[in-house]
Amino acid sequence: FESALDDEEVRYALLGVATEEEGDYSTVKYILVTWVGARVKPLIKARSSQHRVQLYDYIKQQVPLGAEMQVLSREELSLPLL
Repeated sequence: FESALDDEEVRYALLGVATEEEGDYSTVKYILVTWVGARVKPLIKARSSQHRVQLYDYIKQQVPLGAEMQVLSREELSLPLL
């Protein structure tokens, strides 16, 4: 996923993270991750927030979203932070 991030682009990803509950029961928590590169033009940045809201609403109807995260740097993509 990280290799697909470009500083001049906006990217959206739906990340599924398996979690273990009590005993043998496990679930998948879904996180909507948004990447807005540092060199994205201001108008594109503004539009991306509108797109993110529409995408969030659509995805929320399809899967139970556990969280939403806007990533500002590649270092924020480590699993413990998610």
